[in-house]
Amino acid sequence: MDAFNQGLRDEYFGCTFIQYGFELTAATKEVVVEEDNANKNLNQNDVFDLPRTQSPHVDFYHSDLVEANTQNLLAINAGDGAFSFTDGYLLVGQKFNSKNELKKELTKISLNASFEMNVERSTKTLYVVGCITEKCSWRVRATRKANSTQFEIRIYCNIHTCDLSDRRRRHQQASSIVVADVLLENFRGQQITPVPKTILTMMQNKGLGVSYYKAWKGKQLALNHLRGDPEESYRNLPAYLFVVKQVNKDTITHLETDSSGRFKYMFLAYGVCISGFHRMRKVIAIDGTFLKGKYRGVLLLATAQDGDLHQYPIAWAVVDSENEMSWTWVLQKLHELIPDDPDLVIISDRHAAIISSVAIVYKHSHHLYCTWHLSQNIGTHCGKKGGGVELFMQTAYVCKMSDFNMLYERLKNQYPSVASYLEKTSSPNKWSRAFCRGNRYDIMTTNGAESINSRLSEERELPIIALLNAIQNMISVWFNKHRTSAELASCRTKLTPSIELILRTRFNQSQCLKVNQLNDSEYHVVGDDTDEIVDFSTYSCSCCVFQCDKIPCKHALAACHLADFGIYELCSPYYLVHMWRQAYSDTIYPVPHSRDWKIPDYISNLEMLHPNFKPKLGRPNKRRRPSIGEFGRQRKNKCSLCNDVGHYKTKCTRKTT
Repeated sequence: MDAFNQGLRDEYFGCTFIQYGFELTAATKEVVVEEDNANKNLNQNDVFDLPRTQSPHVDFYHSDLVEANTQNLLAINAGDGAFSFTDGYLLVGQKFNSKNELKKELTKISLNASFEMNVERSTKTLYVVGCITEKCSWRVRATRKANSTQFEIRIYCNIHTCDLSDRRRRHQQASSIVVADVLLENFRGQQITPVPKTILTMMQNKGLGVSYYKAWKGKQLALNHLRGDPEESYRNLPAYLFVVKQVNKDTITHLETDSSGRFKYMFLAYGVCISGFHRMRKVIAIDGTFLKGKYRGVLLLATAQDGDLHQYPIAWAVVDSENEMSWTWVLQKLHELIPDDPDLVIISDRHAAIISSVAIVYKHSHHLYCTWHLSQNIGTHCGKKGGGVELFMQTAYVCKMSDFNMLYERLKNQYPSVASYLEKTSSPNKWSRAFCRGNRYDIMTTNGAESINSRLSEERELPIIALLNAIQNMISVWFNKHRTSAELASCRTKLTPSIELILRTRFNQSQCLKVNQLNDSEYHVVGDDTDEIVDFSTYSCSCCVFQCDKIPCKHALAACHLADFGIYELCSPYYLVHMWRQAYSDTIYPVPHSRDWKIPDYISNLEMLHPNFKPKLGRPNKRRRPSIGEFGRQRKNKCSLCNDVGHYKTKCTRKTT
């Protein structure tokens, strides 16, 4: 350092510090000399030359507090008639583990003190910042220690000589990283953060103004910290599935990649769910829903219904896209757990990929259609909105062929376009209980799978491992809840509570019916415009409700008064409480923290890359896409002149000149 620059430094420390009530000690001079020696190889232009401070003409000087709860932080010094407020937070010689840690602390000081910093020099070994006002004397200089990542404060002047007119609400140090820190502090342990507009309000309440983009960017940084990085989540997926199988016995997992090692398909079925399905009716509903994360994809689900009419997830799959190849792969893995059987019924919507895939994998099982999706598809063919749909649902639900023919004839007369559409697109044995070749019981829709997908609406934004953890947590809560309910119900009734309620309702309806015995097993039941034959040898009734639901109809219950048959013996064993309790007897355990994983080398050496997804321009869609013909909430135009709906003000007939 030349004599001129050395003289400037001496003049600065000689006048500026003394001017504000400080004296330059020998220790401080040694620090400056030591630093000059350490930077002797620097270029003259790289040397940090503190500005010569002229006598400022301001009313007062201050430096703000960093920690309000720290006592004795505020100190007032007087020198030559000037006053200053010192924070006493940073010290010369204070060390930080990294440059980022130093920057974070300086940002906290500037935000809490409502002044902005200007980075004057930033290299791998040097970091110099000052107040954004040129004439202000607030400065911090830190250098990196040799052979270390630590940064040490070498020079620190904590006195502000700028006035309040230089302070602004829109703070440049209020970066997206600061926004992320605020969210992490307020939403610790959660995986959902508020929308950017709410974040803007949160920051304003803290006295900081940020842009919408900074709020959105801070939200993304916070979510990556809370949920995990999406790319890293795919890299750790093989190890995660390995640990899932370790903590949950008999669990089945499969993972498929393309030729370049990128993720393609994933299949997961907990061993507890596989064994529990054998205690339920052999009806499976399959459905898919789109994911909202960075790399999108589709979540596929196969679910059943337990004896108390609750949804029972069997298997989960995540695929890159929903098509015939992905559905065929998933159903092949499901076939290994639930083999093809003539007694098995699979219900889905009329997605072309599902229809072709089920025909390939489950050749002997019965593939039936969801009546709700079919009713929405035919909704556009109704002459009067909703009328044809309601009549169609009644036609699909009846069990007796004569009742079906009567209602279907009415449907053709009132809504011929609907009947024509049904005849062209699907056969009655695909959607009606009267002509159903398999036994679908009273499960007419895939609403159970739709409800589970709706339950995971927010979780579908998570990275894949966080999504699987959310699914595990949801199923574990359900299992514990239904296990407790089954244990309580076992002390009261033989049947599950829902079936017991149905049975009691039918029992009350049977009290006004008359019964005549025909032979040892057959009974004639009349009354209330009914004339049916009940056969206890085949567990059937001419109304067909008994054999469809596997629960005694009101006619069978009326015949039980005269016959020597137990009511509960006529019910399917799938409705018994002990079967319901056994389905939830085991527990699904969560995956421990990644630091506790013990992964073999052949798993840890697997390289899994994220899917090759290219996002489209614009805001990504996060709402469910309605099927063709679905009745959604339609927006009605409202006139701003007459306040009537159905038109705009430009077409208002009552507008005045």
